Amino acid sequence: MLPKHRSSPVAQLVTPWWSAACAFQVAWSAVFGAEFLLAAFVCMLGILGSLLGLLLTADRAPLSLSEYWLLRAPFSLHAGWVIAASAVNASVLADSRMCSAGTLLALAIVSLAVILAVVVLFVVASPKPEAIIGFVAAWSLGAIHAELGSATHLLDPSRFNFFAWDEVSLAGLRGAALVLSLASLGLGLLAAGLRTCSSQDRKPPAAATAVEENPSTPLAA
Repeated sequence: MLPKHRSSPVAQLVTPWWSAACAFQVAWSAVFGAEFLLAAFVCMLGILGSLLGLLLTADRAPLSLSEYWLLRAPFSLHAGWVIAASAVNASVLADSRMCSAGTLLALAIVSLAVILAVVVLFVVASPKPEAIIGFVAAWSLGAIHAELGSATHLLDPSRFNFFAWDEVSLAGLRGAALVLSLASLGLGLLAAGLRTCSSQDRKPPAAATAVEENPSTPLAA
C-alpha cells in the first residue's frame, strides 16, 4: 500500500471486513478443492457477505479520488465477481445433489433475478451509487448468453446428472440473460452518472474556497 494511504481512515474501516473475506477465501479454496460443495457454498456466501459489508462501510467515509480507485473500486470488482460466483456455486451444489431438471431451471431463473436485484440495490439503496458491480454483472450475464448459444458442455450426454434440455428452454434463458445483461449495463452507467453528479455537488464553489483560504480576497461583483 502507498505510504499516504496506510493511515487512511478508509483503510482502517475496511481492514476487518477484508480480513474476513480473505479467511473465507482460503477456506473456500480448501473445501472446494476437496469437493465439499455445501461447505464451499457457505464459504462463498461468507466472502460475499464480507465484501458487501466492506463496501457499505467504506461508503460511509469521504473518499478522495485516489482512495476510491485504490481502496474502494477493486473491492467492487471483487464483489461483483463473487456475486456471479455465488450463483454458479449454488447451481453446482444443486447439480451435485442430482436435483431434477425443473429444480435446476428454477434455480437458474432465480439466480439471474437475484444478480439483477443486487445491482438495483447498489444503485438505488447504497449510500453511494455503485457502478462497477453493474458492469461486472453485465459481463457475467453476457457470458451466460454467449455460453448458451451452443451449450456444448450442458448438452454433453457424458456429463454428470445429464438432462436433454429442449431448445425452447435454452433460448428463453439465453434471451433473459441478454436482457438482464443490458439492464445491468444501463444501471451501471446510471450509477456512474449519479455518483459523478453527487461528488461534484459536494465540491465547494471555487470563490468560496478562495475566500476561506484568504478572507481578504475580494469577490467579483
